[in-house]
Amino acid sequence: MSEPISEPTGQPTEQPPMTLSQLRADIAAILDCDPDALSDDVPLTDQGMDSIRLVTLAENWRLAGYNVQFHVLFEQPYLRQWLAAFAEN
Repeated sequence: MSEPISEPTGQPTEQPPMTLSQLRADIAAILDCDPDALSDDVPLTDQGMDSIRLVTLAENWRLAGYNVQFHVLFEQPYLRQWLAAFAEN
């Protein structure tokens, strides 16, 4: 007899560490810009990031298995700070 198919748990899967290039790609996709256009020296909020986009990104990353908190990203608006937030979790 075959085993029953289990239902998805909705739990995120573990992912390898976030890289700067992946972070840039994810942010650029939601901002509809080229990843190379994102500046390390300008807050992401000044590059088009808003709270709605940030909530969407944080949820997508959570579902992909990354443990990063919205409020941490919101309080630290620079690309390198976001990468550090991923490294801490």
